[in-house]
Amino acid sequence: MILVAPIPTRDYSPRQSVVIPLRVCDHLGLDDRSKIVTTEMNRFIWVGPDVVPNREGSPYFGTPPAALHQLVRKHLLNNRARIIGRSI
Repeated sequence: MILVAPIPTRDYSPRQSVVIPLRVCDHLGLDDRSKIVTTEMNRFIWVGPDVVPNREGSPYFGTPPAALHQLVRKHLLNNRARIIGRSI
């Protein structure tokens, strides 16, 4: 099982999400409106039907920059993100 913070393009308040820098969005092939939700995390089995492959067909998109990772981690802890079970 893994935990993944959702990345939607939908609007979330700054207290509920972290904006993904444009450079990171470009590198990962994400929409430039993408945000990381920090009020919930999805729990599922790797690799499952909820995983969308990248352009090369791999489920691995890469590692986020350290500063972004630390910011998201801080927000997840501060928001006491709830864990939601997804496909099992």
